[in-house]
Amino acid sequence: MKLLDAIGSRFYFVNIMSFLFLNNIYLFFSSKCNPRQSIDLINLISRWKVCLPQQIFEHIRDKCIVPKLKLEISSFDPVSNAIPIKELLNPWEELFGNYLKELYQ
Repeated sequence: MKLLDAIGSRFYFVNIMSFLFLNNIYLFFSSKCNPRQSIDLINLISRWKVCLPQQIFEHIRDKCIVPKLKLEISSFDPVSNAIPIKELLNPWEELFGNYLKELYQ
């Protein structure tokens, strides 16, 4: 019975997080997030990573951050952009590890 209670509690926690927290995260990333100005954002997400369930952290990574980074990569122009693409992605690699390597290879 205790196992079922623990599973049920986690289910409700994930649902509440999804409804309340993730909706605001989506809004922020879709309207105000700029991957080029990433230091504060990476610090914030690093702090969240410690306290969020892995499933929610991966969801934020996959649905909010990586699409923004892909957009930056696809619109990157080496002639007009002063910052190389590798330099743009380096700070994010500390947070996401090898997950991002597929974006620019």
